[in-house]
Amino acid sequence: MKSTTKCVLVGAMIPVAVVCVSVGFWYLLGAAILFGGMVIADRSE
Repeated sequence: MKSTTKCVLVGAMIPVAVVCVSVGFWYLLGAAILFGGMVIADRSE
């Protein structure tokens, strides 16, 4: 019973971790694009 619960917890945590990593990656990518766009707009003026 205990090992089954552990397997379920690990199995549930893997997709959560994958989602967190991908969301964090896209968030950083979006922030980098926004920052880069602001720098370019600032230079062009």
